[in-house]
Amino acid sequence: MLFLRERNSSPTKFFFLRKIVGLLGLIGLLSQCSQTSNLRRQDSEIEIENSENQNENIIDSRETVIAAQTNFYSAIETGFAASEELGQTLESAFFRAITVRTTALSVSSQVPVYFSWRETINEENSLSSVSTEFSLSIRQLATLNEDLDLNNLAPNEEILVAQFDPTDPSRSHGRPNRGRLINGVPMPDGPYWIVRHRNEAYGTWYTLVHLVRGYSLVGEHFPHTDPILIGDLSNRRGRRMRPHRSHQSGRDVDITYFLTEDVELSDRFIRASRDTLDYERQWALFSYWITLDVVTYIFMDRRLQRALYRWAIANGVDKNYLSRALEASPISDHPVIRHARGHADHFHVRFKCNYQTDIRCSE
Repeated sequence: MLFLRERNSSPTKFFFLRKIVGLLGLIGLLSQCSQTSNLRRQDSEIEIENSENQNENIIDSRETVIAAQTNFYSAIETGFAASEELGQTLESAFFRAITVRTTALSVSSQVPVYFSWRETINEENSLSSVSTEFSLSIRQLATLNEDLDLNNLAPNEEILVAQFDPTDPSRSHGRPNRGRLINGVPMPDGPYWIVRHRNEAYGTWYTLVHLVRGYSLVGEHFPHTDPILIGDLSNRRGRRMRPHRSHQSGRDVDITYFLTEDVELSDRFIRASRDTLDYERQWALFSYWITLDVVTYIFMDRRLQRALYRWAIANGVDKNYLSRALEASPISDHPVIRHARGHADHFHVRFKCNYQTDIRCSE
């Protein structure tokens, strides 16, 4: 009897034991699910926090870029620090005493570097002619002048055709022979140059600043300087401009030489020779750009280069400096001024990328 009672009680024990084990497993499973849920919640909170941090970093980066661009163009207003030492560093005997004088909006007392450009509309300067000259459609002009009704302008009304924005500056994108120009700026008028075609004279702000400064400096230092002809820069948006392979990104400029003889400027370049090249003024301009290290190349006819080299040696310019400047130097070392066919009636200057704004620019 006792034996039978013990045998009958054994299944009941196992039954309860299985129930307890199952209950413990269920408790463990629920605990594991709870831990997994907590871990997922923590991961989600971490992702949200990281996302918020990334957004804050993006905003900080944008603010940093805008601040850097604004600081750069503030430096333009007050003048480059290197310019203060220009008179001591230029090698030319005729150019040592020159210093760059800048004010908030001007390179010299005569030539403004504009922050906005307005044109007066009248019978001689119609809205249509302004549209053609600046390569702007009527719709684009209307966007620039939202406060005006272009169909009902008052007599001699001024309209905005270009505006410089430090937070969204002009930018050179890509290579000179495969690139484009963003927010291009038209070359202004001045007493020391004439712009041949305004709609093909767009460049980066950096390029135009050094063009204006260089020619203003030469004109103010050498009295009675005749104006030169500025030919092609780039189209308003860059890209291919026939017949050129380069001139696509707002940094290439074709310009006539300074000449000793009186010539009547037209829209055609005038051939220079060893007898007609104005060595003083031409070397002053080139040495200004080379010393400030703002140009990559200057393409010039080889015969004119050789004549310029002989003149520079005769006037005491250092040979080591000339080796870095002129390909015609006997010991040239990666010179800036190089020979290219077809450059006896003009030279071609290529300005450097401005790495504070030209983020995707290539030399």
